Amino acid sequence: SAGAVTSINVPFGMKEEVAAVFSLSGAPFVFTMENLPVNCPPTLFVLSQNDYRIVSDLLLPFLEHLRKSGKDYSLVWVIIFRQKRGSLFGTRTS
Repeated sequence: SAGAVTSINVPFGMKEEVAAVFSLSGAPFVFTMENLPVNCPPTLFVLSQNDYRIVSDLLLPFLEHLRKSGKDYSLVWVIIFRQKRGSLFGTRTS
């Protein structure tokens, strides 16, 4: 999403100081990874199996670069399970 992209670009690309970053389906679009700020904020990235492929294609190399640089981040991978019958959490009885 545009908000998620912005939440990544502001601290990592524009190097604005923030306390932390939460990015829901965002990717780094407008900066080079090699020019990261020295003090990166702790960051939580959320990625879903249903995101556009471009998101993971851009985000995963960025995460690898963060890892190699010793930066603090976490990744949540959301997998959506669907059943043919019933609700997401089981079969309805009423």
